[in-house]
Amino acid sequence: MKEGLSSFARNAEANEEFDVAAAAFFALGAYTLADEMYRNGRYYREGIGTLLRSVELDTRCGNADRARRTADYLRSNIGPITADGNDPVVRGLGREWAADSLLMTGDETAITEYQTALKLFHGIDFDTELYWGASPEYDTAFLPMKRFFERHRIDYFSDHDVDFAGRVAWKVATAEKVLR
Repeated sequence: MKEGLSSFARNAEANEEFDVAAAAFFALGAYTLADEMYRNGRYYREGIGTLLRSVELDTRCGNADRARRTADYLRSNIGPITADGNDPVVRGLGREWAADSLLMTGDETAITEYQTALKLFHGIDFDTELYWGASPEYDTAFLPMKRFFERHRIDYFSDHDVDFAGRVAWKVATAEKVLR
């Protein structure tokens, strides 16, 4: 089922049917969260990234209300990630992704969430960043923000990919510009 829904969503996006793609990516993300029994893990985090993709597509085609509702749903289900007491990277990514959903919907509280993520990312060693920068769930969440910034004519530099603290510090500064 997931493969069919994913294929349908990707095809709709490729055909520039962004509203249809957004709905399909929402369904895929929500299904993934439920399939993972709402527990933090790789596929659960990929589900959150898929919901970010839905938010980005809805903002792209002007469905602001649905984008906000999807962002609210995403943030209401981010708890298993942000509560992972053993891993500051996972908690930081959860906060960053919550902030990403807020930024895409024009909510100024994105900056506070980014600052929380930034605190969690300080002191993380490069090997840990490199590991997480290559993980599938990270890639799933990266693409929607890259596209969001591109639509705002802001280059999302590759040097921020694995420098987690640097990337989020950049997002804080950039969010202030986008939200003006």
